[in-house]
Amino acid sequence: MIACSQAQAQILTGPIVGGQATIAGYGSQYDGIDFQQDLSLNYLGGWSYAYSVSDHLAFYSELVYSRKGKVQRYNSTSTRIVENQTYSHFLEAPILLRITSPIGRSKVRWFINAGPQISYWLGGRGTMLASEFFGSDQLTQIDYTVSFSEDEPTDGVLAVEDANRIQFGLAAGGGFIIPVNRLGHALMINIRYVSGTTFMGGNESSEIGTSEIEEYLGYKHNALLISAAYVVPINIFGMRKGKTSRKVNHKK
Repeated sequence: MIACSQAQAQILTGPIVGGQATIAGYGSQYDGIDFQQDLSLNYLGGWSYAYSVSDHLAFYSELVYSRKGKVQRYNSTSTRIVENQTYSHFLEAPILLRITSPIGRSKVRWFINAGPQISYWLGGRGTMLASEFFGSDQLTQIDYTVSFSEDEPTDGVLAVEDANRIQFGLAAGGGFIIPVNRLGHALMINIRYVSGTTFMGGNESSEIGTSEIEEYLGYKHNALLISAAYVVPINIFGMRKGKTSRKVNHKK
């Protein structure tokens, strides 16, 4: 399916949707406040593209919108923060080398793939629960959005001056390609783990507006995702050949 002979499709392409569980990863030198993390459930969607170069080898890529997040709970008296939940929005493109083969004599194919992923940080938002002041049992909710400008502090805005908007990661996973009709259409199931290699920001914390509450951005996203794509074949060799010319004999 994904790898085909010259008489068959060389490209499989189509829309893709999926879900992902993400968690924040910190560097080994992080010495901040202790906290507990929960998995953050998120989603993605966009377009997939696979180009086969042989019966068992292909290049695979996507261009997707992806939402990632983190959920943290604090049990420290050294901070006013009780809970922090953030969501970040990305435009992402994995570039993967794929090995594929049929399962026995069936038309279903399995595949494994791995390679780099590049992401562009579009923006984000978050919600914090924090004590009104140190030692207080009264909690206040702080909703905020992410800004990459260097304007004056504004309530409800987390201004990130040293943001790493272009980020990289390493992706690896596998899945199946299941034919759905005689036209070559197929359902592609993909399970992939992505380890982020770029931190969201520098080693300094950024204040949320004038709240005196800070968010530390020295973390990266790790994600386990499951996606499904409905793909259709494109026979590029047939497109190149065009119509066959014929000789016409004219009677004299």
